[in-house]
Amino acid sequence: MNLAACRPGLRVYPHIRVGGVASHLAIIWRQLHTNYPGKQRSEKTIVGSRMWPSYSLKSTGLFFLILAVVSALGAFVQIDPVWIYGRYDPAAILPGAQPDWYLGWIEGAMRLFPGINLHLGPYLAPEVFFPAVLLRR
Repeated sequence: MNLAACRPGLRVYPHIRVGGVASHLAIIWRQLHTNYPGKQRSEKTIVGSRMWPSYSLKSTGLFFLILAVVSALGAFVQIDPVWIYGRYDPAAILPGAQPDWYLGWIEGAMRLFPGINLHLGPYLAPEVFFPAVLLRR
C-alpha cells in the first residue's frame, strides 16, 4: 500500500522543508552572516578563522573530545543492566490487557497466587480457578 496515498500531508512536508532551507540560504546570501564589529570588519566582509589549519584543528579536537566522552559513557555507565534480573522469563511480564476496576482484586489475587493445577479424574481445574473463584467465597 502506498503510504503517500493514504496521508496526503506526507507529500507536502518534504516540499515545505526544501522551501524553508532554500529561503534560509537566500536570506543569508542577501544579508550575509552576522558579523560583529571589530578590526577589518564591515557589512561587506566576513572575518573569521581560516578553514585550514585553525578551523579544521578545532573541529578535529572537538570530534575527539566527543568521542572520548561517548566512549567513557559506554564503558562506565550502565543503561539497562539486564543481567541483574536473571534469565528471561516470559511468564514474569505483565499482561498487555488491563482489567476493569471491579476486576482489579481478582487480577491481583491471580498474580499473587502460585500456579497450581488441580486434577480431579479426567477434569482439570486450571490455576485461575483458585484465586478467582475460591478466594471470592
